[in-house]
Amino acid sequence: FVISDDGSQFAWEHLEGEPGPKLRHHAAAGVDGAMYVFGGLAFDEAQVQAGAAAGLNGNAVPQADLWRYEVASRKWTLLECAAATAPAARFGHSLVAGRDGSLVLFGGKAGGGGGLSDDVHIFDIQSCSWRVVAAPAEPRPAARYYHQAAVLGSAMMVFGGADCEPGTCTCMGDLWAFDLVGESWSLVEAGSRDNPEASAQQ
Repeated sequence: FVISDDGSQFAWEHLEGEPGPKLRHHAAAGVDGAMYVFGGLAFDEAQVQAGAAAGLNGNAVPQADLWRYEVASRKWTLLECAAATAPAARFGHSLVAGRDGSLVLFGGKAGGGGGLSDDVHIFDIQSCSWRVVAAPAEPRPAARYYHQAAVLGSAMMVFGGADCEPGTCTCMGDLWAFDLVGESWSLVEAGSRDNPEASAQQ
């Protein structure tokens, strides 16, 4: 779906087109008229069976594929060229448009009892390849998923998220800035009594 403005009101439009990824809990970002979608959980029966054969439980399997949707042509493309360098399969991560036509991925959780991630990966659209950022061990945000991320100036801002184990969930209320130029983290001290409460977005 897209939401368009005809000059008098906003309205949703269902875009028909080629089949795309059947995902949930994925992350998406827009760059130059295209939407990029990475990872998430696939509920396709064949993929679920493949996951079960690999020892994964549940009715959904985490993915590590990257798709591009061209809004003008309404066409989905699986970027197979990105597979060799792709981050590990995950869901609940974030994806934002970075500098010079890149994508920046942070965090998420692996399936099948896998742990949370605190890694940062950058996708170069021109070369169709991922690279992991070798950020300093400290300071950096704790591993998390279902956080929110947005670019502000030359930084990716990350707020909230959760760390969940069976039977319990800890929601986070910290705000971090990832410098897209220096590729390092810093904790943002908001210093206000009106800070948002700890939260996670599912």
